[in-house]
Amino acid sequence: MAERILPFSEDMHQLLGDALSALGIEAEEKKMFGHHTMFLNGYMFAGGNVRGIFLNIGRDEVDRLLQENNQLFPFAPGGRAMRDYIQLGLPIAEDPSELKAWVKRSANYLTSLPPKVKKPKKKKA
Repeated sequence: MAERILPFSEDMHQLLGDALSALGIEAEEKKMFGHHTMFLNGYMFAGGNVRGIFLNIGRDEVDRLLQENNQLFPFAPGGRAMRDYIQLGLPIAEDPSELKAWVKRSANYLTSLPPKVKKPKKKKA
C-alpha cells in the first residue's frame, strides 16, 4: 500500500523560512502536496512535513547521499520517490547550521540550472 502524503508541519515550515532568510534566499511559495512548498528558479525547491524538510539536490547526488547519511531519506509523497529530492530527517532539519548548509547546497544546484520556463496552460475545449 502506498504511503499517504505526509502532513504539513508549521514548525518545519518556520525552520525552512528561517534558513532561507538567514541565507538571503528569496524563494516563491506555492501550495503543493497540501504543504507550503518553496520554488527557486522555477523549480520545486523545498518544503516541510512531519518527518523533516525535503530539498531538491539533483538526481546525481541522491543515491550516494542516501547511502552515506542515515538521517537522509527518499522523498516519496504518495509512495512514489521523486528522484531529485531528499528528505532531511528531524535531527538535521532541527539543527540551524546543518539545515542552512543543506538549503544552500540545494539553492546552489537549482541556480546552476537554466531557469525553468512555465508551460502555457492548455485551453479547455
